[in-house]
Amino acid sequence: MAARSFAAGARALLADTVREKDAVIGRKEEEIERMKVKMEDMAAEFGDMLAETLRKMGERVELSASTWEGEATSGVPIIRRMEEYAATSSTKA
Repeated sequence: MAARSFAAGARALLADTVREKDAVIGRKEEEIERMKVKMEDMAAEFGDMLAETLRKMGERVELSASTWEGEATSGVPIIRRMEEYAATSSTKA
């Protein structure tokens, strides 16, 4: 009789352990899904940031190119203009 009650207790303990394990696995799977969604959101946000950076860099390149073209047609190189500015600034000081 004692052997039967021991076996029944062992089966009940095993069933409880299996339920606890399944609950832990379920919580971990939910956490993994939340993390996947968060990673996807962060990847999309990073993509937007990269696109904005690319747009701004493109604007700066266009501005630099137009400035460079303007200097080439004005006949006064930027280095010479900077030297003249430095010379006039030092005489004023």
